[in-house]
Amino acid sequence: MTTVAWDGHTLAADSQVTFGNLVGHCTKAVKLEDGRLLASSGFAEDHFQVKQWLETGGLRGPRHEDPEQPVLDKDYTGILIDGDGAWVIQSNLIRWPLPRKHWAIGSGRDFAIAAMHLGRTAAEGVAIACEFDANTALPVVEVSRTADP
Repeated sequence: MTTVAWDGHTLAADSQVTFGNLVGHCTKAVKLEDGRLLASSGFAEDHFQVKQWLETGGLRGPRHEDPEQPVLDKDYTGILIDGDGAWVIQSNLIRWPLPRKHWAIGSGRDFAIAAMHLGRTAAEGVAIACEFDANTALPVVEVSRTADP
């Protein structure tokens, strides 16, 4: 899995991906061309499909105007930050507001949420999750709306 965290200012994610018993690295937190932020948990290919879909107009109009919606694994979850707020996106590609100001997804989410609750940043929360969650590993990548990734 992974750990992705949002602290109200910065979106952060670990970099570990697995292919069976093989471990690799991938950038899971990105700043889209239009300034929106996206980070994903689940299969890496789903992250790249959602990124491409968003960059070509996804979630900009009514659902029936998005004919090229990717078909995602049921375990896909992403966090999208845009001018309207902070959102969770799941495999059905419908966004809903984050339940709390500080939020995290993925297998290390509880560690990251606890860290942010105690005053740590999103990146620090993900780094702490790296210490305790076998499916989360350094390096941590962070993006924000005010700074380039």
